[in-house]
Amino acid sequence: MVDIVKTCLYRRGEGLSTDLSDIQYLIDAYISSGDPDFDIQQCNSDNCFNLVAYLLQRNDDRLRTWFSISFNPETGEGTKKCGESSKIGCKKGNSW
Repeated sequence: MVDIVKTCLYRRGEGLSTDLSDIQYLIDAYISSGDPDFDIQQCNSDNCFNLVAYLLQRNDDRLRTWFSISFNPETGEGTKKCGESSKIGCKKGNSW
């Protein structure tokens, strides 16, 4: 997801669209890289700066949770959150 947000920021700098559909090829590359465990979606926005990755339902994986990333290109501030700090990849305070 970090690479998607970086690409989104680059596109914004070049004056290009930051719609998620314009960088769908990155999500497609993730899906085709093997057996993806997460479904990456937009989160509360119409651009690619706010994403959430939900664990796919087919995975009965009690060790992992969802992850999100939000970036404000105006301020340069970003957050990375996750569902449960006890899960793999999720730190205390529900960040990653």
